[in-house]
Amino acid sequence: MGKSKSKGFDKGIILIVIIVIIIVATGLFLFFQLRIDKIYELIKEGEPVKVLFLLRDDNTLIASELVMYHPLTGKGAIFDIPGDTGVLLTNLNRIDRIDKVYNWEKPEVFLKSVEELMDTGIPYYIQIEADNIVKLVDLLEGFPVFNANPVEISKDQIHVLLPSGSFLLDGNKALTFLTYTDEGESDIEVTGRKHKFIQSFIRTVGEKQSYLQEEDILQFLIKLLETNLSKQSILALFSEYGKIDSDRMVTQRVLGVKRMVENQELLFPHRDGRWLKETVRQTLDSLANTEVVGDADYSVALRILNGTAVSGLASRTSQLFMNFGYDLISVGNAPTNDEEFTIIYTDARNIERAQRVAGIIRCTRVELLDFEEKEELLNEVTIILGKDFDGRYCK
Repeated sequence: MGKSKSKGFDKGIILIVIIVIIIVATGLFLFFQLRIDKIYELIKEGEPVKVLFLLRDDNTLIASELVMYHPLTGKGAIFDIPGDTGVLLTNLNRIDRIDKVYNWEKPEVFLKSVEELMDTGIPYYIQIEADNIVKLVDLLEGFPVFNANPVEISKDQIHVLLPSGSFLLDGNKALTFLTYTDEGESDIEVTGRKHKFIQSFIRTVGEKQSYLQEEDILQFLIKLLETNLSKQSILALFSEYGKIDSDRMVTQRVLGVKRMVENQELLFPHRDGRWLKETVRQTLDSLANTEVVGDADYSVALRILNGTAVSGLASRTSQLFMNFGYDLISVGNAPTNDEEFTIIYTDARNIERAQRVAGIIRCTRVELLDFEEKEELLNEVTIILGKDFDGRYCK
């Protein structure tokens, strides 16, 4: 009788031990899965997530777009890196187009060149080949875009009319929208289309989380992407993109001057790239800013005037405020270039908004002017930059 109880007791212990082992093993598995999910780690630590989207046709770049997202604020930004950006290619020992080092089989080399150009680490990339762009858009059941004016596109015997207003692009139209060229189109318009495409992608993957988590849909999606992210990381990233207000994303492009070098026109960033690097830093700062700013605050238009002898200070500062979502009326020089202190002028109706503007650059001087008789200045805040402003803050 005693032996029977002992055997029953032993079996119970063994069963409990097995259950504990299964629980511990499952916990360890999930723990290590999450540990290797780098996106999860960045989100958990509240660090910005930077992914370079490379849209390609064979080994030719259609677009190179850096998407930066901050998990603490849900804010995002997109930087367009044109292929004709002029840089010193150390591996080739010459100045050339940045896309000269692009190879879809080894995108890490191009990634490193973009990191050096923008002075920020970019650990992840997602490549999508032209045919897969079509399949991706169709898989996501179309990309929504908005056109202020109708666009008529003729490309490779394909005729497409994109109406004004909001509409949905299928895969083929999306690729045409992204790649068509028009001689009369400005660089801003070309970049704008790339931004719209990426914004639509972010909006769509964010809205279709339950759809994308269906195993057959997810497996098909993964096959369309060439990336150094794991499946878990892609799911985590796309889930986070669902928190972004894509219409309020900061959109930036490389600004500079075009020069001919060895019979080709290259875009050289202003001041040997220093402005671009500063813009990237300012953008990351603005994405990390947890202060909530409402639409009413953004509706105040800013006028920024340079009251110093520092060339280009107002222009650089305008980029800072645009990163925060503000509209600019104008940028220029103040009547004098010997202003000792930065001063922000507004009227009584905009004092709280002006103080919020002042907080962005840590300016302590906000002064009221009587704008009662000037209706056009009703929603205006004027910043006159002084010698105390170092390009980011007032000292």
